[in-house]
Amino acid sequence: QIAINRVEAASDHLWKSGWRPAAGWICIIALGWHYLFEPLLATLLIILGVAMPELPRVDFNDLWTLLFALLGLSGLRSIDKRR
Repeated sequence: QIAINRVEAASDHLWKSGWRPAAGWICIIALGWHYLFEPLLATLLIILGVAMPELPRVDFNDLWTLLFALLGLSGLRSIDKRR
């Protein structure tokens, strides 16, 4: 599987090599919006006296799981090395 991952990552085809970076960027953009940009926008709108509309909430449990797996922080590799 590791060899297949290396070949896919080295591919010039965006369809093969681009899905992991795309998933990572989606995670980072969602986290950036939730923890940085949305609070800043809400604060700015409060200062300007504009009511901010109710925005949909996202369940971040799945997002954190995906991000940790992409970063290799899930601990699964440590378990795999013990075997």
